Amino acid sequence: MKEANKIQRQYIAQIKTLFPIIDRQERTYLKKLQLLIEDYCRENQNISIETLYKEFGVPSDIVNGFYSEMDIADSVKRIRRNIIAKKSFRYGIVVLLVILITYCVGMGIVYKTRKDINSHKIYNNSEEYVESLEGEYGE
Repeated sequence: MKEANKIQRQYIAQIKTLFPIIDRQERTYLKKLQLLIEDYCRENQNISIETLYKEFGVPSDIVNGFYSEMDIADSVKRIRRNIIAKKSFRYGIVVLLVILITYCVGMGIVYKTRKDINSHKIYNNSEEYVESLEGEYGE
């Protein structure tokens, strides 16, 4: 039975890889197909991937059959929507990374500036340093 489950999963995985997107309709179709395959595996003991190909068809035929029953315009619209959503997500991630990097660089500059200011306060107690500052800035 374990071997049959492994073959089932392999067959379904091959089919899933051929779908350009997997929305609700594809998931429903795959779920029904998986139930049919499970029933077939329960009834037949010795199955292989080739027997599934013979009984249900090769994965490319299954996907082609699914899309031949659907409206092409609807499929194209769903695929385009999916592509736009993926691009929007990628652009959003890039924008967030740019904002994060800008924030980190800004905080680094603020930290360095504060550190320089604090180090000048420490040296202000020394007469040499105060004199050198007066010479530089003409005070």
